[in-house]
Order: sequence, then C-alpha cells, then structure tokens
Amino acid sequence: MILMGSTNFMIQASDDFPSVRLPQSSAGPALSPAWQSFLLIWSCEGALLFASVGSRLCIVAFILIATLWIIAKPDASIAALRRNAILFALPLFYFVSSTWSIFPFKTLYSDAALVATFVLAIAIAAAPDRRSAATGVWAAYATFTLFSLIFGGRVYWEAEGLTAFAGLGGGKNVFGHTSALTAITSLCLLSWVWDGKRPLAMRTMALAVFFGIFLISAYAVVIARASGSIIALGLATLTFFVALLSGRASGSIRFLILFAAVSIVLLYVLFGEAIKESVTGLILQTFHKTPALSGRLYFWATADKIIADHPLLGIGYDAFWTHGNPAAEGLWQLYNIPGRSGINFHNTGREILVAGGIVGMVVVVTTIGTLIVKQLIRTVLHGNPVDALGVAITAYYVSRIFTESVDLGLWQPDTIIMLFFLSAPARMSRGAMSTEIKDNLIVPKVRAGQRSYPNSPRRL
Repeated sequence: MILMGSTNFMIQASDDFPSVRLPQSSAGPALSPAWQSFLLIWSCEGALLFASVGSRLCIVAFILIATLWIIAKPDASIAALRRNAILFALPLFYFVSSTWSIFPFKTLYSDAALVATFVLAIAIAAAPDRRSAATGVWAAYATFTLFSLIFGGRVYWEAEGLTAFAGLGGGKNVFGHTSALTAITSLCLLSWVWDGKRPLAMRTMALAVFFGIFLISAYAVVIARASGSIIALGLATLTFFVALLSGRASGSIRFLILFAAVSIVLLYVLFGEAIKESVTGLILQTFHKTPALSGRLYFWATADKIIADHPLLGIGYDAFWTHGNPAAEGLWQLYNIPGRSGINFHNTGREILVAGGIVGMVVVVTTIGTLIVKQLIRTVLHGNPVDALGVAITAYYVSRIFTESVDLGLWQPDTIIMLFFLSAPARMSRGAMSTEIKDNLIVPKVRAGQRSYPNSPRRL
C-alpha cells in the first residue's frame, strides 16, 4: 500500500516488498545539520574571541545566537543539559558560597552569569554534527589568529627589555594561547584530509592550507614569547597523535595506552607539588625568565595568605577581584591595570582555593575529573579525530594550570571549547551513530530465513 501526502510519502511493507524508509522532503530550503553545526560554533566562539579584546557587543551577539539556537532546538538543548547535569554542581556550590562570601552580591551576580554561560555553552556544544562543529571551532580560532597577526601590535617584554607580539588585545599571553589552540585544532583537520577519499589534487591543496595554518599558528606562539603556551602546544600535539593512534590500534595496545594514561594521572595526583616545581624551573631555565615570572610570585603570595586565612571554604566565588576590596585594589594599582579588571592569580589551584577553599577544590576536581576520565576512556577505546582532539585540548589546559588560571569562566571562549569536548562523551553512547546518519539509512526488513539484499547498507 502506498500512502501519499503533500510533503512526504511512505511505502508500507508487504510480503513481496520490504519496508523502505525514504527521506522526507522539506517544506522549503534549509541548512543541513552539518552547516548548522559549523555556523553555530564558528559564530559563537568567534564572537567570544573578539569579545576578549574589548568588544562587549560580541557578548550580546553570542547570547543572541545561542538563545535563538535553544529556541529553534528546544528538545536537543534540554537533552544536552540533562546529560551534562553534573556540570551544574559548580554553580550550585558557588551559589551556596554566597552565604560566606566577603562580597555576597558580587558572588550571586557572577554565579547567575555562570549558570547562563553554562546553559548556552552546553546547548550549542550539542550541535548535531560533531565533525562540522569541530571545524567551526578551528575556523573561529584561525580567523582570530590571522586577524591578530595582520592588525595586532607588539608590547615590551619586561623579562629582558625586548618586545613580544600581543595581537589585537595587547596581551602576549592571550595571543599565544589563542594561537596555540589554532595550531592544535589544525591537527584534527589535517588528519581528516589525510584519511579522506577526495581526488589527490584536492587533498594536496587542503593539506597545504591546514599545515600552513598550523605552522603560522605555531610561529605566532613563538613570537608572542608565551613560554607556557609553547610547552602546552608541544604536549598537546604529542597527545593528539597518541590518542588518534590508540583508536586505530589493537585491543592490547589500547589497554597499554590506557594503563599509561591512568598511571600518569595517578603520579600527577601523588606528586603534583614536585611536578609543579619542575615545570616552573623548566620555564625559568628554557626561556630565561626572571624568578618572579612576570610578577606571578607576588600574586601567588597574596593568594597563599588568603588561603591560609580561609582554608576550608574560601572567600566566595569571584569575590576577591571586586572593586572596593583593598587587597585587589592594591594589586591593580601596583601593576597599573587599566579599568581594574582582566587579571587573575595565574595559578588554577590557588584560584579555586581562594574562591571555595578545600571544599571547592573537591567539588571542582570531582566534577571536571569525572568528565575527563570519561573522555579519556572513550578516546582510547573508540577514538576518532574529534575525540583525539578533545583529549589534546584537555592536555593543553591541564599543562597550563600551574602558571595560568584555567577555569570555565563567564562569557569566555575557553568555556565553549572545553565544554564542547568534555560534554561529547556524555552525548555519544558506545556505538552510537549521529542523528543525521540514522535518519537517512535505508534498511530493508528481512524475514526469517531470507537472505539480505546485496545492495543494502551495512549497519554502522
């Protein structure tokens, strides 16, 4: 029996004709899920990247785009929020911290903004096509890096009286950081082109473009004299190829890689302080930096005093860097920070302990650690270039926690890229197929004892 309508049709199964699922025709022209994913991530991440150099209107653009996406895809957005509900343990704890915060209203305001950032970031991170969305991440960072190289400038580097390239925002470390992420994401696209089935001429051209972007971005990190980003980029590059190969290796090799990764994590947990001192010494010796690490030691001393005075619960989320706080005002004045903003303790552990104390550290490590472990296991057992890129991005951020404040911040591009890759394991179950693939499969029903049709597609 054939049922026909104005916009779709279906062929019902009979004894002589197997059921066939045909794609429904749309009422009008629409972007494919791949293009939707690419444009969504590219526009949102790009907006926050340019917002980081002072364009507040870009934050408004991000909020508008992400909100429209949630309105257009309410079911997918709600499902993504449910699957990643563990992340909201962070803003929940920070909300409770307002009861002992030294500036409770500032803590409540920042916590509300963090919840909004998480909701929007998780919703857009659940874009239907992960591969296209990862390409959008690369395009956003590549665009920002190229614009920074063309229109950016240099600043004096206090360590040796030299200059370093600082890009659009005037901060060499920020420029080195974004350039390093451009280089890392370029690796994923290089692997796709290498494995692709396009004509040789097209593949060669694409390889030249992506490898060129990788080299330009790596060079940008060097001219920014961002030593932390250089070390992190090297570690992330190695991690990407190890993770990529693990997904294609035999079961025994995968087990060995997983065992080595878990061992490294345990060593880090047990000997983190010694590792921190070694990394700091490596930075000082290799890049000839002053022992003060561009003023970081003074920041760390200030944080250590606050931690000693409030060891258990800290002083409240985002409470320290508040106008009117004498300690913060002193640091802004000492380092001549314009606008009294855009500064941190340059150490992730100290940042967490100042805000939430030992309890806050347990909440953060448990929450983020759970997602990282799930990401690592999935990549080793069922890895693909996107998963390998996610592990490389995680390794990049983890390697920076000693000399930079790495967190899921308010309206920050880092929040989008970290949540995109950390939330991916929660969205993709083992052996799952993407929505668009399942919706377009044509799988005949085969009766018992009947041979399958020779041209029927195999299940993935």
